[in-house]
Amino acid sequence: MLQLLYPWGLAALATLGGVLYLYFHVFRGRRLEVSALFLWDVGESLRTEGRRVRRPPITLPLLLELLAALLLSLLVAGMVWSHLSERKHAVVVLDSSASMSAGRGEESFPGRAAAKLAEVFELLGSSGRVTLIRSGGTVELLGGGPLSEREAAGLLATWKPADPPHSFGPAVELARSLAGPDQRVLLLTDGAAPMSAARGADVIALGIGRALENTGWIAAHWMGKTRLFALLKHFGTEQPTRTMVLESGGRELSRAEVDFAKRNPLPMVLDVPEGVAAVSLRLVGAADALAADDVLRITRPEQLAVSVGVDVRNAALRQHLRTALDSTGKVETAPRDSAWLALDFRSAAAPPGSARPFKVVFRDVPQEPAQPFVGPYFVNTLSESSALLRGVDLNGIIWTADPSFRIDPEDAPRREVLASAGDVPLIVAADNELILNLVPANTNLFQMPAWPVLISNVVDHVHERSPGLKRFSYRLGEILSFRRPARWQGKLEIRRPDGRPVAFDGDRITYGRLEHEGIYRVLLDEKIVAAIDVNLLAEAESDLTGARAFGALDDVKAAFVTERERRPFDREFFAIVGAVLLCCWGALERSKV
Repeated sequence: MLQLLYPWGLAALATLGGVLYLYFHVFRGRRLEVSALFLWDVGESLRTEGRRVRRPPITLPLLLELLAALLLSLLVAGMVWSHLSERKHAVVVLDSSASMSAGRGEESFPGRAAAKLAEVFELLGSSGRVTLIRSGGTVELLGGGPLSEREAAGLLATWKPADPPHSFGPAVELARSLAGPDQRVLLLTDGAAPMSAARGADVIALGIGRALENTGWIAAHWMGKTRLFALLKHFGTEQPTRTMVLESGGRELSRAEVDFAKRNPLPMVLDVPEGVAAVSLRLVGAADALAADDVLRITRPEQLAVSVGVDVRNAALRQHLRTALDSTGKVETAPRDSAWLALDFRSAAAPPGSARPFKVVFRDVPQEPAQPFVGPYFVNTLSESSALLRGVDLNGIIWTADPSFRIDPEDAPRREVLASAGDVPLIVAADNELILNLVPANTNLFQMPAWPVLISNVVDHVHERSPGLKRFSYRLGEILSFRRPARWQGKLEIRRPDGRPVAFDGDRITYGRLEHEGIYRVLLDEKIVAAIDVNLLAEAESDLTGARAFGALDDVKAAFVTERERRPFDREFFAIVGAVLLCCWGALERSKV
């Protein structure tokens, strides 16, 4: 049947009225200057001079011009011949993990996937259709629907698999929903990933990989402000020698030869100048199987210090607190009413526009009723706040406390005893507080490792819950989310490694999944205030020794998909309009003779 793709294009039919208008309103004669008018018949002249309405002559040029205007109007409206047709159809899931980009040329894994897809089209026939689904952190239907062989080949030519290890389950479930009755879903993979998520009688897994030697970075972190640790590993039976180059902004800082005959994996500790904000560790020389893990981009972390306000009257306790806090290297002194961590005997006020701070409260206990405890101590490891006592060993500690201290039954639902001596609570977690039933005198707590560990746990606890970035190095596919610090007021955006910006409003910044390797920059009013690095760092993807080819297309059972086929008349319309206009021109030229 005939169908119009753009019905509003029929407004172009108004051009037919334009053609008729020109024929109805004909301009007769033109102005002439003469020496006298008495030789002219004035009445007849006035009657024929100027524009007048008359019946249009039904001539061949008029009919041809109307036909041309009609055809052009139907062309603008997108007139097509539409009909339903059945085609053989297959649903294919593409494994988009980074290991699928391994290899070179036609023997690369993407090249092998394209060859396998061509075999699928041979089974379906020249009119067959394939639905392509990309697996990964974000499942994607490529091309929006069933594709022809040419369309599918074009999409595969631009396909860049680069996802971290992931489950095939979501992509396979989507494929099942698009497949026909009793149809089997095809999964193209390199065979290196586990196939448990894709099991099922309705799934055919086709391996297009082969075992390859590969070298890649698998771990990295900063060791202080100027030292960088990185772990390099070679996967395979060979013991190659690779060249590692440390770069910053295109400038080479150092170079080293890495010999895997001596050690594998190979840890490296590199010195980075203080003024360098970001570096790249690059493997140069002979290219290996996988390029995604040959470069490691690292940015120097700029931790936001935890603001701490100390208001303790006891001079000895205040000094012990200062020593333990300074040993963490993560705190800065702030006024008590604007600090995120308050250590005192009283309640602390909240910073403007933020939640109230975490408090470490030392009970003001007179020395008279105080009693020393030497254990045994009970530590609650099942509490939600038990992380505050991680690594805290109370054995051998003389803990002086108020033996009469008890938790008010009304406050019991919101308080948890983390450590106690018998029925005497020593450390209690309550909302945003950590209450210490401790008398600073007559205790050896401050000379034991448990004291700095406890304070460090508290600082880490507050740091994790305070605004700002908590991490500056991420693996590909992880989620980026943080709260805007109070000092970051203005237009905030995160710029991807490819330069594309994403703007955010509000205090909760949720970027989502990090899907590009490189440096992400956080900009406030177009000024860089922070940066994070994203790298593959996935040993499972770098290890290509398990990649293999398996499976066959013999069991493929194609279903049929009904699709509406539209045949446009563009070429025919243009040819007819051209021929009509030529005929019109010829008719007008003949009428002049």
